[in-house]
Amino acid sequence: MDMKRLNETKALACQIRAETLKMLAAAGSGHVGGSLDLAELMAVFYGGRLRVDPARPDWPERDFLVLSKGHAGPVLNASLALKGFFSLEELAKAFDLEGMSKSPAIFDIEKLTHFNALYLRAMSPEDFARAAEPYIRQAVKDKSLSVSEIAALLQARCERLTEIPEKVAFFNALPEYSVDLFTNKKSKTNPEVSKDMLEAAIPMLEGVADWTQDNIHGGLVALAEKLEVKNATLMWPVRIAAAGQAVTPGGAVEICRILGKDETLRRLRLGLDKLN
Repeated sequence: MDMKRLNETKALACQIRAETLKMLAAAGSGHVGGSLDLAELMAVFYGGRLRVDPARPDWPERDFLVLSKGHAGPVLNASLALKGFFSLEELAKAFDLEGMSKSPAIFDIEKLTHFNALYLRAMSPEDFARAAEPYIRQAVKDKSLSVSEIAALLQARCERLTEIPEKVAFFNALPEYSVDLFTNKKSKTNPEVSKDMLEAAIPMLEGVADWTQDNIHGGLVALAEKLEVKNATLMWPVRIAAAGQAVTPGGAVEICRILGKDETLRRLRLGLDKLN
C-alpha cells in the first residue's frame, strides 16, 4: 500500500469511527469499543479490498463479508453507508437497538457453508480452477488429467474446497467397490443388467476413434437405443465401473472423457470381471 492509499484508508477509518459514534449516541446504548476497534479493518475492506458495488447489491460476483461479532454491527452499518449502500441520513433514522436480540450470536455452519457454495459457483471457471487446483492435485497426481476439466465438473457441486480431494480421488486410482453399486432402482439396473450393458458398451467404446465428449455421448445414446433401454440403464453401470463409487462429480460421459480411452476401457473390463 503506497502512502497516498494509506492516508486515504486512515481518513476513511476516522469517518467510520465518527459515524459509528453518532449512531451509538443517537441510540443511547451499544458497544463502543467492540465497534471502534474494527474501524481500520472496515476501512481496508470497504476502501477497495472487497469487490462490492452499491449500485448492484445482488451482483453475483460480489465478495461476502461474514461478521460474526454481532455487537460490532454499528461499525459495519457505518461502513456500508459511507460506501454508498444507503445514505447517512437513512442510517441515523433507521438505527434502533430496541429490535436487537439480547441473545449472543449463533455460529451456523450450515448457513456459512451455503454462502461459501454461492461464492464458489459465482466465480469464473478460470478463477475456480485456479482455486481448486491445489485440492485437486492432493488426490489426482497424474498430470495428464486436466485440472480445468475436473474443476468444471466440481464447480456446481462443490460447497467447500476442502471436500474436493475426496470427491475426485477416483480419477487417480479406481477404489475398491462392491457389485452392489451396480444395482439402482431408478436406473432399472442390477448386476445381471449391468453385465449386459458393459458387454455391449466396451466394444462400442473401443470403436470410438476420436475420444471426444460428443462422440462418447453419441455412441452411448445410440447404443442404448439399439439395446432398447433407457439412457440411464446404460450410463449407470458405465459410470460405476469407471469411477467405483455411487456419487461422482459429473456423469459417465464426462468421467470417461477425462480418464481417456485406455483407462476407461481398462476400468470397464475390470467392472465386467467383477460381474462375471
